[in-house]
Amino acid sequence: MKAFIKISLIFLLALMNYQSYAFEVDIEYKIEYRKAFRMQLEELDGQKIYIQIKDMVGTILIEESLERQTFFGRMYNLENLPLGKYVIIVENEQQVFSQNVEIGERFLLLNSEDQKLILKPSIIKRPDYLDVNLLYFEKDDITFTLKNQYNDIVYQDAFRAVGSLNKRLDIQALPSGQYEFEVNTHHYIATKKFRIKPVNTKTDQLVAERRWEK
Repeated sequence: MKAFIKISLIFLLALMNYQSYAFEVDIEYKIEYRKAFRMQLEELDGQKIYIQIKDMVGTILIEESLERQTFFGRMYNLENLPLGKYVIIVENEQQVFSQNVEIGERFLLLNSEDQKLILKPSIIKRPDYLDVNLLYFEKDDITFTLKNQYNDIVYQDAFRAVGSLNKRLDIQALPSGQYEFEVNTHHYIATKKFRIKPVNTKTDQLVAERRWEK
């Protein structure tokens, strides 16, 4: 007897300037193996794939990296892990697939409703703006945070959206220095580091500082 779960990660990403990286994840739970499951990845086309199994506080228990493969299949035995909830992560450059799994007294508990797909946000640095594009398929809080080189938060905002989220952030008034912009969803954190170059004259510097203070 076996339960079969399959999710196809094929989406049209052109609306957000994503390059389409499609792959398929099959998770096959075989009761005869008790607390084990087989994961099969197809249509990899040589792309880099990262596989992790983590507990619910983020500790990585199993980690693998795949490259230059078109197919991958492996049995994972969780028999020696403590009872409780875990998450299976399959990630490439564009998207993150996750499947929650619970280790019970005798069996693994797998439910297709616990599968999530996150398309990684596109963060593009332009001379005067940061353009952020995100496809998100569930209602959840999304937080933007901008920190300077001293780890001070200079901007933070939260959104709640389903579907696409497109934002343009004005960075013209930022003083020169190093910055890190973070997009935080419930399932994934994406960051972008960038540098603001010094202005050319003292007058320009004063104008920039005054604009920033406002």
